[in-house]
Amino acid sequence: MTSKSGTIVIPVEFGTQWNRSDIISLATALETRLGQAAGVCFLDDPVESAISLVQSFVKKGLRRIVVLPLGTSRLNESLRLARMLLAIREAVSDVHFHAAAPLSWLEWTDWLKQIATESTVQAGYEPSTAGLVVVGHGTRDPIANADLPRIAYLLSRELPGPSATYAFWNEARPGVSRAITHAAREEARHVLIVTWLGDGESHADLERESLEVARPLGVSVSLVSPSLVHPSLLDRLSSKQQEGCSDASLQLYLEFVSQLKNVELLAGKNRVSEPEMTPEAARELEELDRKLNSMLPPEYQGQYESVAPTSMGTAGLKYDSDGNVAWDEIWTSFCDLALAGGPPHRGTLLEAVTAAEVLAEPEEYRAVVREIERGIRMVTGLPLITSRSPGWVGVICESEEMAVWLMRAIIVENVMVRREGDILYLPAGPRFTVKREIKNVITAIAKTVHYWKAHLFANRDPRRD
Repeated sequence: MTSKSGTIVIPVEFGTQWNRSDIISLATALETRLGQAAGVCFLDDPVESAISLVQSFVKKGLRRIVVLPLGTSRLNESLRLARMLLAIREAVSDVHFHAAAPLSWLEWTDWLKQIATESTVQAGYEPSTAGLVVVGHGTRDPIANADLPRIAYLLSRELPGPSATYAFWNEARPGVSRAITHAAREEARHVLIVTWLGDGESHADLERESLEVARPLGVSVSLVSPSLVHPSLLDRLSSKQQEGCSDASLQLYLEFVSQLKNVELLAGKNRVSEPEMTPEAARELEELDRKLNSMLPPEYQGQYESVAPTSMGTAGLKYDSDGNVAWDEIWTSFCDLALAGGPPHRGTLLEAVTAAEVLAEPEEYRAVVREIERGIRMVTGLPLITSRSPGWVGVICESEEMAVWLMRAIIVENVMVRREGDILYLPAGPRFTVKREIKNVITAIAKTVHYWKAHLFANRDPRRD
């Protein structure tokens, strides 16, 4: 049995988007489940509130503090958190911090899967006949928006229904209307809307719009807001907390950051002053910097000097525990190459194969199509459509404007592509291999879709649907 400890829940990444009252309710439920004191610290709050929480633990005789992340990032990778904990340690003597591991994406998915299944049955439908739409608040940050397609893709692998997709509420696309229409097209009789990190104020508006869209399509709709105090989530977080009691990595990380802090202070005392810039030169430099940053997407503003033209083609393949290529984990950034003016992905044009080649090796062709479709879902989240013509994989874009732009950009990457309205068709052939042609196709669509969303969508009117 583990010794008594206090638990601090720290919302990170998407966890910061939940209502504070819901996170506090989660901490209260964990306190009951663990039989030990628990509370919440928000990284945006003054550090005094965190110090006060830890002091309340110490008064109860608890000097072992387990820090439990509500997200997917390990807390000993957060310099911001380390500074907060160091401030607590300076104010409260003899406390020891331990880091609990975060839930994995698969564990978050399993929680949503249980909620979706329970809600579908309660609505009176068989899970195999129900489509799922995960709805979250979109932002102008494509990196933050990537969480929603990821969770929808993982759910699509776990649920028996005809479709599982995602939609953004407010700023980003695709919107709810398109997602429900897609579910109906996939022959869903019922559509379950899961409000991933949605707030109560938007719930009524979302329900009203969903019903208006679904009614003429002949499908029913129901909404569910996932509860943070659902037993399956509490079970997983409790297990992480208990495992974290013996983890010493956070303590070692704090010592490392503490040493860095001392080095910075020492360096400050002996720093050689640089020559002063004239006011005219400073104004010119400031104006140049402003112009450069105005041309960049949000994630590159203020750090364009660090961008390097490294080719995406040299990225090695990574595999998941089942031996499948983890297409969404191969590249750290799709944007650096385009921003730095790097070369096309392929040296020669990857062309479509003939219908005769497809018909000669149908099993091999179907396997290639499945892998290309799997990769495109993982890296873009865009819906797919079966091509009527052999040798092509169909990708449904968010608009015809997007399809036109992507077609031109993909051709530049030396991958053949054709367009019909808002649908792009990319090549697939029975002799395509994972390390060459399949990777070429997935790389081209991943890079261009990211560039479209990061660079072009950021400057569009968010009220446009």
